[in-house]
Amino acid sequence: MNARLAKSVALVLASTFTVLGGCDDDDGASFEDFQDRAHELAGSNATDCGHADVDQYIEQNTCIGSAFVAQNAAFATYEGSGVDSRVAEGWAITVGGKVYRLSFDGDPNQSDRLDDGVIYVTDCLNASLSGIVDGRTTEVFNCD
Repeated sequence: MNARLAKSVALVLASTFTVLGGCDDDDGASFEDFQDRAHELAGSNATDCGHADVDQYIEQNTCIGSAFVAQNAAFATYEGSGVDSRVAEGWAITVGGKVYRLSFDGDPNQSDRLDDGVIYVTDCLNASLSGIVDGRTTEVFNCD
């Protein structure tokens, strides 16, 4: 098999995995990488809806919901309550209305390292607002 064909096959396989898996992840990430990833997904001119502390989500939920309705790019991150590591959730919305849900676990392997985190990114397919702004971060959008 020639190099060009091998490269094409690899690209098709990688694309298939991403589509079927519905999720992307970054290993060895820090919390700052997580916030940067949310911003990157939303776009360089996206509104930063801020970072919410545990159970203090109304401001960020309202901001991200308003951006979705206006079809503006925005992102928000939310502190979670992890037992053995820092965890967080996030939303990123593009100008075109594509919605991503992000999750972060700062130490999934319990290695006590600050640079061993993992970031998961999932497409929120057919996103719609749930109407809930005072609930958990995962309740802001309905996704298929």
